[in-house]
Amino acid sequence: MLRYRIRKYGLTASEYVDILTSQEFRCAICRKPQTKTFCVDHDKETGKVRGLLCGNCNRAIGYLHHNVQSLRRAIVYLDDRGSEK
Repeated sequence: MLRYRIRKYGLTASEYVDILTSQEFRCAICRKPQTKTFCVDHDKETGKVRGLLCGNCNRAIGYLHHNVQSLRRAIVYLDDRGSEK
């Protein structure tokens, strides 16, 4: 599965490890370490790899259609309602 993801996104194994190392072996968004293989997050238009995400964070930005404005509104929504973790 990892080899497929690396090949699908045009990464070498070394590039994948470099990204993983730069993220300290954690999800680029929630910063939690993973026991499973990370999802390769990429720009849907250019195909450029942005980073490695856990499944939950990858799905979250996908459900918001990778739309920055929607993500910002979600942050404001949570901020306004006192949601802190």
